[in-house]
Amino acid sequence: MWSRDFSKARSSNSEDRDFREFFRCSDSICFVLWEMMVDNLNLPPEGNIEHLLWALMFLKSYGKEKVMSALAGGVDPQAFRKWVWIFIEAISYLEDEVVSLEGLLLVDC
Repeated sequence: MWSRDFSKARSSNSEDRDFREFFRCSDSICFVLWEMMVDNLNLPPEGNIEHLLWALMFLKSYGKEKVMSALAGGVDPQAFRKWVWIFIEAISYLEDEVVSLEGLLLVDC
């Protein structure tokens, strides 16, 4: 879903900005979220990182199902809906673990 053309040189700042525009968080925050789901054993069975990105994209813009599934690469709208809500629920189980993940990461730096 987040396919990059490595043959074209781009600054990391513009890639970071593009990632944030789609998913409302940095790629490092997305990775930490994924790791927290794995560590807390609440990663949905057969779920993958692409499904997490779909959920983050949906949470950012809350668009119509057809539009969101097209943005996700033309996936089936029913599959999109299924995985988005499974991952939103899984993310919600991390509520006790996360207060402000970005603030926490800034403190650790």
